[in-house]
Amino acid sequence: MQSVIIPGSITFTGEAEAEPVTLSEAKAYLRVGYDSEDAYITALITAARQWVESHTAVSVITRTVSCTVELYGSIELPYGPVRGTIAPVDGVLFTKGPFPRVYGACGYYDITYQAGYETPPEGLRQAILARVAAMFENRGDQDKTNYSQVAKEHYLPFKRISQWL
Repeated sequence: MQSVIIPGSITFTGEAEAEPVTLSEAKAYLRVGYDSEDAYITALITAARQWVESHTAVSVITRTVSCTVELYGSIELPYGPVRGTIAPVDGVLFTKGPFPRVYGACGYYDITYQAGYETPPEGLRQAILARVAAMFENRGDQDKTNYSQVAKEHYLPFKRISQWL
């Protein structure tokens, strides 16, 4: 058997209040000089960050991540980079580094840790901006295939490859 993150067990709490891209940065990227769509663009920034996180399995902002792991060997913790120490769990060992692996006896374990970048890499910020632009320019379009190709090109170097994605 393979180790897995239990579907639906990943939760996020204590998210940073500031997005990694500001409204003024997004408006400059979009070349928008008016204020009537500020609320919409702000919502797009959050949606774009969440989209990038779901496609890379990386926490762009700092927050607490909790998940349940079914161990049969080892598995990489989801949504790193891990910041600081991981809450101790009896019978479980963690490798060091920003994207640690979990090792332990077969069984279910609840794991909680701090994750995310204090200052996100520019490639992830550019992916968010490109996704904001794609969503802003393609509102209501029925065919949305490949409309965020530029965003994908920016986030691919950061994408984690793991069995829980």
